[in-house]
Amino acid sequence: MIALFGAFVLSVIAENWMAVPVGRLIALTPGDLGWQTLWQVFTYPAYSPPTAVGTLLLTLLFTWWMLAPFEERYGARRTMQLCLATVLAAGVPVAAMGALGFGAGELLFGSNVLVISAITAFIWPMRHQQTPILLFGVLPMRPLHLLYALVGFTVLSFLVSRQLTHLVADLGAIAGGIWFITWMTKPRARGGRQGSGKKKRPPPFKVIKGGLRDSDKPPRYLN
Repeated sequence: MIALFGAFVLSVIAENWMAVPVGRLIALTPGDLGWQTLWQVFTYPAYSPPTAVGTLLLTLLFTWWMLAPFEERYGARRTMQLCLATVLAAGVPVAAMGALGFGAGELLFGSNVLVISAITAFIWPMRHQQTPILLFGVLPMRPLHLLYALVGFTVLSFLVSRQLTHLVADLGAIAGGIWFITWMTKPRARGGRQGSGKKKRPPPFKVIKGGLRDSDKPPRYLN
C-alpha cells in the first residue's frame, strides 16, 4: 500500500508539474503495443490518474481489507506471490487482446485487480462450505454466492463503463486467484519428487521392544 501510494504521488508530480506522460509510460496500452509493453504488464497497478484521489484511497482501503486476512493465513511470501501472479494474469490477456486489435484508446491501470484476486483466493477454498461468512462483518453470504456476486459485479461494471480492457483484466484476476490458491494448496509429494505416483513400501521387519527397563541403557529390539 505504501508503494502504491508513493507511486501515485510521484506520478502526480511528474504529470502535473513536469508534463511527463506517466500514464502512457507505465499504464498498459493494449492499442499501442511495443517495447513498453514488456514492463507495462508489471507496472500498470502503480498508476492512477491524478484526478482519481478518492478512488485510489478507496482501492487502497479495500486492498488492505482483503489482502490482510490472506497474509495472516498464508504469510507475506505467499501474499507477494499472489500479487505477482495476479498482475500477470490480468495484464497478459489484455496485451493479447490488444494484439488481436481490441482495446484501442483504452488504458489498464489501478490495483483493483489485487483486491479482486485476493477475494477470490480467500473464498475459493471455502466454496463448498455451507456456513455463511459475514461480508463487511454484517451481511451473511455463502462463499460460493460471494464469488458469483464478484463475477456479476465485474460484468455490471463493464456494461456501465463499456471498457473491455478492464473486463478482461478483472476476469483474469479472478482466474489468477483461483489458479494460485489451487496451486498453492495442492498436496506435494515428500522427498522432493512430485508426480511419481509411487508409494513407499513399508519396511519388511516388525519391531518388537525388548524387556530391558533400565532407562540408562539403550533399548533392544527383536527384528
